Amino acid sequence: MLQHLSIRNLAVMAACDIELGSGFTVLTGETGAGKSILVDALGLVLGDRADLDQVRGGTEQAEITAAFELPPNSPARALLHEQALEGDDGECVIRRVLAREGRSKAFVNGRPTPVQTLKELGQWLVDIHGQGEHHTLLNGATQRDLLDAFSGATEQAGWVAEAWGTWRSAQERLGELERSQGEREERRELLRFQVAELEELALQRGETEQLEAERARLGSVHRLMEGAQALVQLLYEEEGSVSERLGHAQAELEGLAETDPELAEARDLVGHSAAQAEEAAEAVRGYLNRLEADPERLEVVQERLDTVYQLSRKHHADPEELVDLAGRLRAELDELEELGPRLQAAREEVERTRGIYADAAAELSRMRKAGAEKLAERVTEEIQVLGMPDAALEVAVDTAEDPEEGGAHGMDRVELRVRTNPGEPPRPLAKIASGGELSRLSLGIQVVLARHTEVPTLIFDEVDVGVSGAVAESVGRKLRTVGERSQVLAVTHLAQVAAQGHHHLRIFKETDAEGAYTRVEPLSREERVEEIARILGSRNVTDSTRANAREMLAEAGTAES
Repeated sequence: MLQHLSIRNLAVMAACDIELGSGFTVLTGETGAGKSILVDALGLVLGDRADLDQVRGGTEQAEITAAFELPPNSPARALLHEQALEGDDGECVIRRVLAREGRSKAFVNGRPTPVQTLKELGQWLVDIHGQGEHHTLLNGATQRDLLDAFSGATEQAGWVAEAWGTWRSAQERLGELERSQGEREERRELLRFQVAELEELALQRGETEQLEAERARLGSVHRLMEGAQALVQLLYEEEGSVSERLGHAQAELEGLAETDPELAEARDLVGHSAAQAEEAAEAVRGYLNRLEADPERLEVVQERLDTVYQLSRKHHADPEELVDLAGRLRAELDELEELGPRLQAAREEVERTRGIYADAAAELSRMRKAGAEKLAERVTEEIQVLGMPDAALEVAVDTAEDPEEGGAHGMDRVELRVRTNPGEPPRPLAKIASGGELSRLSLGIQVVLARHTEVPTLIFDEVDVGVSGAVAESVGRKLRTVGERSQVLAVTHLAQVAAQGHHHLRIFKETDAEGAYTRVEPLSREERVEEIARILGSRNVTDSTRANAREMLAEAGTAES
């Protein structure tokens, strides 16, 4: 519900703050007072295209702020949550700024917001009926949703949307598998060859490093033999070897240590060194006995390393990565080998989900067609007492034959059509030339569907154009009826309509040396009498017109008892 509207420097409206309540609020004023500015202001906070000429002369920018209270289950709340724009306690504050130099800016709950978001949000906040472009009843989706609500088919429509999504997902999965099938044979043959190569190699983790070490040893066997033999000679076998020299040193120290015991430690250390030199010589001799040239093994090792590095280059991978690569390619190959059964299962799933969707959509079509006739009858009754005695509404439900032609909302195209004059064929709402007729038709539909609408605020801009007398009173009573369940604002020139309002705002223009100013003021009950009397008697307000105004208010149930 719209709680507050603040306007600054928009056209002739310098400053205006309006508090709004529930029920039916009428807006009256003389022609040219600026009633349309209020509707324009709301249009801007709902995402209308900004015109910089709307900025009041002599000022740099115009600003419009609208505060809405959102019920807990409002779709607007869900949209705010999705866009991370939530306010406090279910409040939604929209601010639109029009700068004379530069682009307009929009804010929702204090956060900068694209104008497109205002349009998406606005469809769940306010519905403007009249000449404006916010007339959601011209939207085919809105017409379909209203029929579903009236027919009690909203839940069924949800099941259809779910079934459609499941069917589409199954189709997408099948499409992916079929595209894979086109490339399957070539890829499978390549994988078979690659997997065979890697599995035949059977490379073990760490094996490449071991092979490199073995190749280095086998390739240097002759140098190792020569070096080992030289070491045996040096350590033990040749004249003047390390062992022999250490033996002489040990004997010399033995004699000296008998004279001076302090040399005993040196004697013992030399003795240990002599023993270790002999052990080292024995170890090298043993190594030399085991060492032998093995050109065949060297060839085997070299060939295996060549194969490892060749496959490494081929797959653009390090040798160690070939171990894991073999497993991954084997898994992909196994998946391709199983593609045939999976394709068959996917085709069966598409057919199964298609059948579920078709059945659900057929039931939805049945419910829509059953409700369409009743909706048309009830709306026709309403609009015929609203100054359109020859009008009739038709709710067309055209159902596609093939589920492939359907969508998330079913297989139906729903369209509201109206005949305004005898002998004319019904035409879509968008083809109705008269804005007044369209507004009254909208009012008739809203009366019937007031229990089902999710838009909390309805605005009717001069819905009473072209009517008078009893028809005007009927228009007022219908607006009041809708106001019992939704917030309704109506711009009117008729006293019969104005008298039916729960609340009354008067729009008037003042002028001074600096220019013209449009103002808005709420009227007390006695002030309402004067305003309605003014409408009845133009500029000549008499006691008779005041008495008539009081009588109209009393009949509407708004006067004091």
